Amino acid sequence: MNIKNGLIILILYLLCSCTSTNVSTDVRTTLADFIGTKIATDSIVLIPINKIDSVCISSYLASKYKLYVYIDSINCTACKINKMREWSTLFKLFNAQQASVIVIFNSDNVQGISSTMELYELDFTYFLDIEHEFKKVNKIPNIEILQTFLTRNDTVIAAGTPLNNDKIINLYQTLISSN
Repeated sequence: MNIKNGLIILILYLLCSCTSTNVSTDVRTTLADFIGTKIATDSIVLIPINKIDSVCISSYLASKYKLYVYIDSINCTACKINKMREWSTLFKLFNAQQASVIVIFNSDNVQGISSTMELYELDFTYFLDIEHEFKKVNKIPNIEILQTFLTRNDTVIAAGTPLNNDKIINLYQTLISSN
């Protein structure tokens, strides 16, 4: 019985190891394909919500460096909005470095997102992609950790979430300050 249990544990370990390696390889391959992608916003209807007026939108989107945070509404949008509280410090950090932080919700639920943002007392500008075009046009990866990315002159130069990840924060800061 002990040998049988040991073999089952070994097989499960090997299966998990292979899956982990494949996932890691998929992320690396997807990241390599995504770096260098030109991000287009001019042909996409993005509705700005909160804090920013229509006069400032073009200068906001024209910033040399932009940190995009793309939030797909497929799963629990309220959960993802709640997690946005963790972004507050990072938003200030990147804005201080003259990088626009552009949060895009892939959703047509304007009222639901607005009221959830109010519920969690979040006060930053975000955009709604009610036509679901941003992801399609820009070939945003389906891998959630790569749906946060940094662009220079609208070209993706790095991707990965800086939340609780000092290496990504430092990478983004270095890229922005290197001009």
